[in-house]
Amino acid sequence: MHRYNFFPLECGSVVGSWSTSFSVAGASASAVTGISVSSHRLDLTFTEAGGYHRDESANIDTKSEKVLEGGTFSAGDQELVLTSEGATMTSFDAGYVALRGGLALSLVNRQFTGQRDLLLRGP
Repeated sequence: MHRYNFFPLECGSVVGSWSTSFSVAGASASAVTGISVSSHRLDLTFTEAGGYHRDESANIDTKSEKVLEGGTFSAGDQELVLTSEGATMTSFDAGYVALRGGLALSLVNRQFTGQRDLLLRGP
């Protein structure tokens, strides 16, 4: 059923700002572990000139990681390729998913298929 609500990138322009975020909190029955909190935020901006900027942060309890990256992108029918300034290429299965009020950008990392993001268009 996923493919019935999946549209190629040529249905709209990927240029602009896209973002997603989530947070999860869980309590453990053990007094040692207590409460665990996780959060993730991803902001992607694509320019008309073929450039992109990625601002991503992840937090798990007291540990955090932040990635700021820029480079170029290319978009095909159902593919998005990001090439960082360090020449690292990341390929995604990409397309639009219809939501109430518009389209969301669906990205699935081709190398690490567990990395799936659904991004909403920013202001």
